[in-house]
Amino acid sequence: MTSDKCISTYYIPKNLRESFKEFAYRLGKTASIALTEAIIEYMKNHAKEANGNITINVINPTFQSFTLVDKVMIKASLLENKQELNRLINVISRVQDEESKREFLIELAKRIQKAYEIYQRTQDKELGELLAKCEKMI
Repeated sequence: MTSDKCISTYYIPKNLRESFKEFAYRLGKTASIALTEAIIEYMKNHAKEANGNITINVINPTFQSFTLVDKVMIKASLLENKQELNRLINVISRVQDEESKREFLIELAKRIQKAYEIYQRTQDKELGELLAKCEKMI
């Protein structure tokens, strides 16, 4: 985890700060890394309580509010990726020719990259299961 410059300071009671440092140390982490992980986890757990439609991007923990068009595009991409992964899984399981199978596996690898981006945004269970199947095939 990389460290960025601190842009603001939050005051935490000294006893809580010291307890947290000790706790992080026992976990084998620095206090700043443990605090960053705790903040990300807190935002993920409480995103639904915030006003509006908010998701938390764990890689870059910023709020993302989606318009109706964004939501429709995400759902469309989710559906497209599920259908295409299912199609490729079925084709690869039936193909006998090794050269053709290799070409379909390359196509599957490309689709996995696209599907994973959508999976990160939606955490869709069905898409996650399809990605796990794909991992076994590759």
